[in-house]
Amino acid sequence: MEAQLHPQEAQRLEALRAYQILDTPTEARFDAITELAADLFDAPIAVINFIDQGRQWFKSEVGLGVREMELAPSICAHAILDHDMFIVEDTTTDSRFIDNPLVTGEPHLRFYAGKLLTSENQLPLGTLCVLDFRPREFSPDQRRTLDILGRHVMELLEFRRAAQKRDELAMALGEELEAHKQSLGVVSHDLRAPLHVISMMADSLTELPIDEISAPQIGSQIKRATRSMSLLIDDLLDAESIRNGSIHLAQRPHRPVALVQPLADLYQSMATENGIAFSTGDLASLPPVSCDDDRVGRILTNLLHNAFKFTPTGGTVELDAKLDGEFVSFEVRDSGCGIPRQHLERVFERHWQSNGDKGGAGLGLSIVKALVEAHGGRISLDSEPDAGCTVRFSLPIA
Repeated sequence: MEAQLHPQEAQRLEALRAYQILDTPTEARFDAITELAADLFDAPIAVINFIDQGRQWFKSEVGLGVREMELAPSICAHAILDHDMFIVEDTTTDSRFIDNPLVTGEPHLRFYAGKLLTSENQLPLGTLCVLDFRPREFSPDQRRTLDILGRHVMELLEFRRAAQKRDELAMALGEELEAHKQSLGVVSHDLRAPLHVISMMADSLTELPIDEISAPQIGSQIKRATRSMSLLIDDLLDAESIRNGSIHLAQRPHRPVALVQPLADLYQSMATENGIAFSTGDLASLPPVSCDDDRVGRILTNLLHNAFKFTPTGGTVELDAKLDGEFVSFEVRDSGCGIPRQHLERVFERHWQSNGDKGGAGLGLSIVKALVEAHGGRISLDSEPDAGCTVRFSLPIA
């Protein structure tokens, strides 16, 4: 008679796979337990098995000679429906196994004793079991011994899983440390560039004759340098808040035109200086959105900063917005160098850069994405090499 599926079969299989034990090589620590069990119980067969979907897989075995078998005739498939210990002293007198092919044919099993291996949520994963070709009695002392060995198997499993998690964490920390190291180098470079501009302008003010100093030009360059530094510092602060899960939004209704206009005025002068055509759409009729205006300003500043940075003289940058159901969708388009399609999936990853020669800490777009999603919105980026980029993000209507 075939065993029924466990009443929590899906959860049981999920718990089993979380241990990442299936189809792994043999390990001496597990083999030592099956060998000890075979000796202690004078049993020709001892196994540590795990009940997978449609099969039983053996992590360790003595006297069996295989690593897996189909599940249908398995006595262990019945064992995992029990609560702790499953004992069959004579299979030929048990109605569940009297016609079992492993009983009526090779290897003619007559005795089975199995200790359930259960997860921390008490879901059965498999068994530590001993089998014999003759009927046997199983004493209380033997039950206790099998129980101790079974618990030791679970201790090894938990230790193994903890070691895997430790290794995964160490790898993740190593990758994060390397990313921080790379980011620190780029941030250092990015801070030096505007500082160098400010230093040069200061030299001009102190060394050039008064009649050769162009105050508007120097002021504009200093303003641009400090704006670049401010953006980088804000990005670093936001990145830390996002990493710690401590980002806080002061959301209130704001009209899209009020969010865009101050930045449009600011970047219009930059566009004129760089020979870039900059335009904004008609946003006056759009309804208010629920947002933190300071953070949305940061989003738009990052996107416009990137657009201008990668758009050459004679190019275009456009900022527009439109109603999209229960959202207002903002769009920043440029005619810059664009991003290869194979890189588009990675553009919102922290520390990722596609144009290393342009500088940039690789933080901006990952922060933009986190801020948009914190508002309950969505963001996407489309691009073709040498055809510019289009970034769209949405904010909910207030």
